[in-house]
Amino acid sequence: MMKPTLHQHEQNILAYYKDREKTQITGILPGKGVFVLFTNRCGSNYLVDLMHQLPTLTMKHEIFNSENIIKVSERRGFNTFEQYLRRVRQGCPTPHWGAKIGCVQLGMLHRFGLLEAFEQGSYIIWLKRKNIVAQAVSHYIAHHNKQWASFHQAKGEVPNYDFSAIELIVRSIQRHNSEAELALSLLGMHYHALWYEDYLADPAANMRRIASYIDEPFEEVELENSKFKKQSNPVKADYEARFRAEARSALML
Repeated sequence: MMKPTLHQHEQNILAYYKDREKTQITGILPGKGVFVLFTNRCGSNYLVDLMHQLPTLTMKHEIFNSENIIKVSERRGFNTFEQYLRRVRQGCPTPHWGAKIGCVQLGMLHRFGLLEAFEQGSYIIWLKRKNIVAQAVSHYIAHHNKQWASFHQAKGEVPNYDFSAIELIVRSIQRHNSEAELALSLLGMHYHALWYEDYLADPAANMRRIASYIDEPFEEVELENSKFKKQSNPVKADYEARFRAEARSALML
């Protein structure tokens, strides 16, 4: 098996701290770590906002992106990843906390020792989309117009339809999910699998299942309390339909 190339997030963090030992968590983290494993445009932000409403859980968003780690470390004078992490923990008033983990960050955080550091264990909710064509189209458009969330202002133009570019994103989503599945199996880590389409259809029931999985109390969530809303765009529907037609033809389906 070929040695994997470290993702850019890990390369940047290693370059900043200048020593892999400074990325290592050496102490015990209190409580449980609860993480949403995701690929881009699978609905993870909305899910994290709903989970944040559980009474014993604080959820963060993009705290493991290298730019955020480096920005806070520079401002606070941190010279280790553990210092950064404990600062994040200080802002969590609940017994347990967690955040989003991109599939591309899973191996990185294992190498940093995060997933093994929690006193009461780590819990992973793996969110995926059944409709990866719609996910890829959404990613393609957001990559160009920079509107990554419904409350963001577009900072670019909607790109022209491009079958090859969308196909590359579809393949990337498939690869990242496949690599994450293998990593979880090799690490012997259990997870709660969740489809984006299913939790949108019945958020309350799926939040109850998540609370049961992490063995924490459940309270009804307020669906409208999230600032993240589903983004509807007729261009997405058009591009998805065109891609499906071309892909069916190419695969003789």
